[in-house]
Amino acid sequence: MRRKLKDIAEIQLGYQPRTTLRADPAGTRRVIQIRDVREDGLIDYCGLIRVSPERGPERYEVRVGDVLFISRGSRLQAAPVGTPPFPTLAVSFFYILRPDPAVVDAAYLAWAINQPDAQEQIWKHAMGTGIPHIRREPVESLLLEIPALDVQRRVLTVQQLLKREAELAARLQERRRELALAVCLNACHAEAAQRNPRRDSRPTRRRTSAQPTPVVRPGAAP
Repeated sequence: MRRKLKDIAEIQLGYQPRTTLRADPAGTRRVIQIRDVREDGLIDYCGLIRVSPERGPERYEVRVGDVLFISRGSRLQAAPVGTPPFPTLAVSFFYILRPDPAVVDAAYLAWAINQPDAQEQIWKHAMGTGIPHIRREPVESLLLEIPALDVQRRVLTVQQLLKREAELAARLQERRRELALAVCLNACHAEAAQRNPRRDSRPTRRRTSAQPTPVVRPGAAP
């Protein structure tokens, strides 16, 4: 069943400071920026900066079950929040999506937003020539295929298996490349050794002719 995003999730803009966002080593919150969303669609929590929010941060804190939708830039995509290891905010370059868990799984929602059909809808409404961005209204009206929860979980299982298969294939390809390189190098070394055989570098001992045994004649003085 195709449903509008606004009918299955709460949507709000991320945290927007009054001034430039500044890192604060003593800050009470970490903040997710666009650069913290990896190419594989997961959030890298290791490099988040600390900040001291200027106003109540609770509204902008992400939590388990949330999805972040990048609203500007070259990747207008979604990323599941997962389990934040510390109190974390999302900046205003994200829409914070809070899906209804009785209707849609967060990981499935992120996956569905990143599929070609949804991406085509998104980019159809993207604005700006320098840095593309999308307004809230088209995001709210985004049509997504939302099956039953058990079907969503099966879809996610298949996607996880495909990802694992791709990782193993990449590792196998790297091992094959290393093996092929080793074979080539060994062949080059063997050919070089045949052209330039090693000479025995140990010093040779000069052979001397045997000294004749002196003959003592009878009656000769010794």
